[in-house]
This record gives sequence, structure tokens and C-alpha cells, in this order.
Amino acid sequence: MYEVEEIEEHFAPISGADINSISDESDFADDSCDEITSNVDENENELIKWTNYLQMNSDSDEDNDQDYPLTQSATLVQYSSSETSSDNEIIETMTLLCFLKLFTTNITRFGSWNVRSCYRVIKRELIVRQLKRYQIEVATLAETNIPNSGIYVVNEYTSIYSGAPEKERTRATHGAAVCLGPKASRALRNSGSIWRSVNSRIVAVRIKSQPIPITVIAVYAPVNPSNGLKVDIEACDEFYKALQSTIDNTNKDNIILIMSDFNARVGVEQASSAQSVIGKHAVDKQNKNGRRLVDFCLFNGFVITNTFFPHKPVHQTTWMHPKTKQWHMLDYILVYRKFRNSIQDVRAHRGATGGIGTDHHLLRAKVRIHLKCHKKTTETGRLKLDYEKLNNEKLVAEFQTELLKHRNNTQENNRDLFVNEKFTQFDDYIREHSKEYFIKDQKYQKNTKEWFTHEIADIVDKKAKAY
Repeated sequence: MYEVEEIEEHFAPISGADINSISDESDFADDSCDEITSNVDENENELIKWTNYLQMNSDSDEDNDQDYPLTQSATLVQYSSSETSSDNEIIETMTLLCFLKLFTTNITRFGSWNVRSCYRVIKRELIVRQLKRYQIEVATLAETNIPNSGIYVVNEYTSIYSGAPEKERTRATHGAAVCLGPKASRALRNSGSIWRSVNSRIVAVRIKSQPIPITVIAVYAPVNPSNGLKVDIEACDEFYKALQSTIDNTNKDNIILIMSDFNARVGVEQASSAQSVIGKHAVDKQNKNGRRLVDFCLFNGFVITNTFFPHKPVHQTTWMHPKTKQWHMLDYILVYRKFRNSIQDVRAHRGATGGIGTDHHLLRAKVRIHLKCHKKTTETGRLKLDYEKLNNEKLVAEFQTELLKHRNNTQENNRDLFVNEKFTQFDDYIREHSKEYFIKDQKYQKNTKEWFTHEIADIVDKKAKAY
């Protein structure tokens, strides 16, 4: 039988790192992706050779029932809760880990941000500018303050938003949105533009990706009911009830990401009682919303990814209390426990805050996933007709008269043509001359001077860097 250390020695070139250095709190490094993809064939053959060889040796040594202790690499994917395992289980675990790393090397950046309103168009442009700066392809926005629900496009970024109805709009309209970059927008169109506006605090979007689809849920939770007011408690109850209903109606085989401002503080003391949900890098003391969030994650099998990555406190906290001047972690990114290893890193970025005028830092996550998008299709040349002109009896009568004249004038010349040729000529004539009667007029666009110049953009960048 081969010792565990000898197995790791042969598998180390495939994983690009020492197997013993991988733990529940760390993920594969990004810089190992290039090494893996360049040696896929060689590594795959070596992996199959050693797997078959070791399994043959384990089958031939049935009398030896000794179990070797699981290494840290085997605990990365939790197949068993026992402290010991057989050689075959170790081989299966390491085989799965190696294949996951070999064939899922694409990194897509996700973002979560409380933007403190994006009702004005210029604010939307500034937000998109910061998302481009940090190369974020999919972002969730909280406290958008946009009424109703719908879609708007700014600089190739498509935003799907959900807010309170126009009639119920107040100064605090809440609102949540999912902002998609060019690739994610095409992936959304390929999936049939599947999205759902749940209420003024929750919106869900499904995107095609490889190896499996991904569902992004943007949320904006109510404030923590610290004063015990019945209104605040009922608002929190309604929010988590709606969020639970959204999860129940979502395909569990998808990668589900719940992101944005939960207005919750996850406590360090919860890391010991809820290890499957909270990592060792929580920074706050729990509050009521924090307990609700942990209970929700325990019930549905989610993990709070922010707490699993070691960073400086300034790169973990996202909001400063205006009175105490203390920084807290209020924005979170949740994912199913079985997909936690797809999350490579989560950290806050202070530089984007000053660029749009918000008191929340941008939270960015690196996710090992590939968005499934295709190239743009060319225009088909379809005519855009004006339906008002088609309903104009006078124009229709004039067009019919012209068609009769054309038929009478060409009837003698077309006697020797086949039916298909006659139809082609008639179809071309209708398409060409219908433009004179029913074509849709191009809207006149006022040639106004663009006030958001390059000089202003440079000033905004300087402000963001100096923040």
C-alpha cells in the first residue's frame, strides 16, 4: 500500500501546490491557473494512471484493513464526517479536486454595493464607471431608490431593478438591482432574459454559465430592529419570508448567489456555534439581524463567504457608523455550501466609494465560473413599420392603387416567368415601395453638448484615489 505522503507527492504537480497547504479557509491560488491549463493533457494522463494503479493495489490487498487519516485536502470537499478514511476515498477526493481545477479555470468578478440611490442618470454612469474600473461583470446594487421594476442600459451595462410602486414612492423607496456587464448581458439574452421582481427589496436573475447556470439574487434588508419597534420587526419578518419563498422557487442545482446589503452584523462568537456558515474571520458582534441571517443560512445550506478569507480589517468592513465612527461588515455574499470552493476571494475596495458618493465600500468576489455568451448577431434588415400609418385608410388605399398599376404594367412582360420568379419580383417591389408609405420615421435626436467630459471624468478619478 502507498502512504498518503507518497500519493500527494505524485498529485502535487497536477494541483500546482502542496496538497497539505490547502484547507477549508483557503482556496486555489489564481496564479496556478496558467500552469494547470498549459499541462492539461499531461496531468490528466498522469492522474488516470495513478488512480488506476493505486486502485489496483488497494483491490489486491484486501486483507489490509488499515485506514489512514484524512489529510487537509480531503476535507476541502466534505464527503465524510468521520476522522479516518480508506485509500479509495482519499483517491476519489483528490481526483475530484484535481479535475475541478483542471476544467474550471475562468475567473468572473462579482460585486456587491449599496449605492445610496441611482435614480439620476449621471449617478448610474458613475456607478458603471467604477464597475468597469474594477472589472466587475455582475454586480448587485442596494438602495437604488428607483420606483417600479424594469431594465435600463448604461454604457453596455444592463441593469435589472425592482422597487416600490410609483404610487407608494417615498423618500426611502428601498430598491435592489442586478447590473450586468457586456458578457453577462449576452448570457442573459441567451437564457431567455429570465428575471423576477419579487418586491421592493429583492430581485432575482438567472444567467447561463459553465459548468452550470447561476442565479443572482440582489437584496436590501431592513435595518436592524434594535429599538424593538413592531414595525421594524414585521419588516424583517416579511423580508426573510419573501427571500425564503424566492429560494424555494429557484432550481437548487444552480449556483445561487445572494448578495448586497443585509444590514446584519455576524458575530465572532457565532463562528464556533455555526462553523458550517461562518468562517474564522468575522469582525463584528452579532445583532438581531445577524442571528436571523445565520438561521437562514443554516436552514438553507448557505455559507457567508466574506468570513472565510483572511484580510486586513479595512478590507473586510464595508460601512462606518456615523456616530461611533466604527467600521462594520454589513454587506455579504452568500453561496450554497457545495459551491463554496468556486469563490476564490472576497474583499472590500475603498477606492470606489468616493467615485459615486456613498458611505458603503464596494465588495468584490472572484468566482471560478465561465459566463456562456455568444458573439453578436448581425442585423437581419427587417423593416420597421409604423402601425399608425398602416391604420391610415387613405395611405393604404393609395398603396393598393399603386400595386394595381404595377401589376397591370408588368403583366405582359411576366408571362414567360415561373411562379417563383413572379413572386420574388412582387415581394421586392412591395418591400421597396412600402418604405415610401409606412416606414417608421427616425426620431429626431437633439444635438446637445455632452457635459460629462473627459476633464470631469479625470476629476472623479482623482477624488476616488484621494478618498
